[in-house]
Amino acid sequence: MSDAQTRVGQLLSEYEDSELFFTAGAATAIISWFVIPLIGLIAVYCGYQLYHCSDRWITSAVFVLMGASAVINHFYFVFIA
Repeated sequence: MSDAQTRVGQLLSEYEDSELFFTAGAATAIISWFVIPLIGLIAVYCGYQLYHCSDRWITSAVFVLMGASAVINHFYFVFIA
């Protein structure tokens, strides 16, 4: 294979990875706020990976903040309040 074909294959795999993390991050961020707060840890992970494999830094920050805040709220209300 040529270098161009290898590079195209890498770009496609990075695009697929970023779409996977975007979809999983969006779903788990919403679920963490309304159903199971601990799933917010998956949203944090997806946001972190989305930041590293694409240029969607605002979206990744939203996923990290939504997931982390759901987990923090859960622990606050369970253990402190």
